[in-house]
Amino acid sequence: MIIAISILLFLLGSIVFILNSKSMKEEQEYVDNFKFMISDHDSKQEYYNIFNQISEQKKILDDFLYSLITKYLSENELYTMLPSGGLVNKKDKTNFFLIYFIEAILGLAIVYYLNEDKMKMLAFMVVFIIVNNIVIKMIFRTFFINEERRRIKTNFTYFLDLLATATKSGMTVELGLIAVSEYIGNMSSSLANYIKIYSNDISNNGFSIAGENLRKNLDLQEVKDFTAVLENAVESGAAVTDALRVLSKETRDFHFIETEEKIGKVNAKMGIPLIVFIMFPIIVEIIAPGVLNLVSKM
Repeated sequence: MIIAISILLFLLGSIVFILNSKSMKEEQEYVDNFKFMISDHDSKQEYYNIFNQISEQKKILDDFLYSLITKYLSENELYTMLPSGGLVNKKDKTNFFLIYFIEAILGLAIVYYLNEDKMKMLAFMVVFIIVNNIVIKMIFRTFFINEERRRIKTNFTYFLDLLATATKSGMTVELGLIAVSEYIGNMSSSLANYIKIYSNDISNNGFSIAGENLRKNLDLQEVKDFTAVLENAVESGAAVTDALRVLSKETRDFHFIETEEKIGKVNAKMGIPLIVFIMFPIIVEIIAPGVLNLVSKM
């Protein structure tokens, strides 16, 4: 039953894709000609090779899948978690959900083939869907969100330095945030995305509300300090550039202290393996001959 439904959905999706491709043919030809004019290719034959055609069709398919994802899954908890894990652009989101659905379908297919009883099969499928959703969220938090938070902490001082330079050059804070977000996208796409949102929020709601929203999205001490310093500097009329440079220096010092603490904990952690695997066998080796000699005389 599931295989038949999957095949039917695949056929319907293929028909919709073909009809949509035909309706966009003229527009696509215009776009292709324009791209050829601005490309580095010497001839249309070179530009319209099989690899370019596959790439273009893949892009159309990604756009179609992304429209479905945003339409039906935009309120899903997993979808809202993606920006926190560094998956900001539509290509990353589409690929993530594509892998997620393929993994879920394969899992359901395995459950279907391993169970002959329909009632047990349905029960196992429901349990699999629930457990799979929980496991995917846990994996995403562990390997994506936590890693992205670490990346944000590492690169936040560079963001502060760039913003201080932008404000010193005469930019407003809002324009400086937008300009800096373009540069730090390669360091942390999640931070760049949140900074853009923060800049737009400042323009619409002011520094106080924008800072509160940013702290909700990024619950980091560096972000709390940044929003507090920026709000105080704007309200008191102090120089934003000087405040940002001082904060950048303090943040670097704090990260340096954290690193020293981690290095100090390494010695304590190495003490237990040293005692268990080195000191204890040596002690046993020293004491064992005497104990054996004493036992043999008894």
